Amino acid sequence: MLVEFGRIFDEWSERIQEALEGADAERKDEKSAGPRQELDYWKARMRKLTGISEQLKSKNCRTVYNVLVASS
Repeated sequence: MLVEFGRIFDEWSERIQEALEGADAERKDEKSAGPRQELDYWKARMRKLTGISEQLKSKNCRTVYNVLVASS
């Protein structure tokens, strides 16, 4: 069971990293972006980070984290 929780945690970490890197890659592609595009980018980034934060606060995530911490 502990190995499974470790795998789940690693998968979550990879998905979070991919989501954050994907947003950065989109921004780099728009070199001529104006103020409106910049504002839209940061609003979308905030929504994405808020969504990730809320998921990390979920009961399932806390359970996996607590098991991994208790086992180390």
